[in-house]
Amino acid sequence: MSLEQKDTKRIINVLGSAGDFRETVPEGTEGAKKREYETSDGKKGSKYELAYKSIGGKITNVEFFEGDYGKNLLITFDFEDDTDAVTVSFGCNTPFGEDVLKKLPNINFNEWVVMTPFNFDDDKGKNRKGVSIKQGDEKVTNAYYDGEKNLLDYPEPENPDEMDSDDWKMYFTAARKHTIKYAEENILPQFGGATTVATEDEEDF
Repeated sequence: MSLEQKDTKRIINVLGSAGDFRETVPEGTEGAKKREYETSDGKKGSKYELAYKSIGGKITNVEFFEGDYGKNLLITFDFEDDTDAVTVSFGCNTPFGEDVLKKLPNINFNEWVVMTPFNFDDDKGKNRKGVSIKQGDEKVTNAYYDGEKNLLDYPEPENPDEMDSDDWKMYFTAARKHTIKYAEENILPQFGGATTVATEDEEDF
């Protein structure tokens, strides 16, 4: 009889309300703060977390997993030192996950990548959420829009002036699925990644 140690990953999520990265750690961890939470299905609890403004490293894996709360995009960073690699989880149906999915095709995976989530109100009072991605001094831009037209077969809304809220929800769902499919067909194969079904969901709560 033999015992094999379970493979554990350092998982980091985006806390949307704060606009930063959070890592759940044991109570007593230096620098960790306690946070009370309630999930979308009414579950209440608390956890101790370390907060990070940004994460920078070489991306060594990209994959999806399907959990109880939907599909998540997992991106693994290696820091090229003695620090353990971390896997950042983005909910695909969140503004943060959608923003990363749109920029993913423009990332050079051979170079260092820095990701910084944001959540702020602009000068017009509109809330802005997403993830700033930089490589060197250059910002990684949306691969599906060049400022004038959609690219990479990104869907166009039909009769936008006649679309109601339900129509727009259906459109944005189709657009999100398009970016996921593109990543599955063109990006995941570069890493041997795949969509897996998780036994424990990593939803940000």
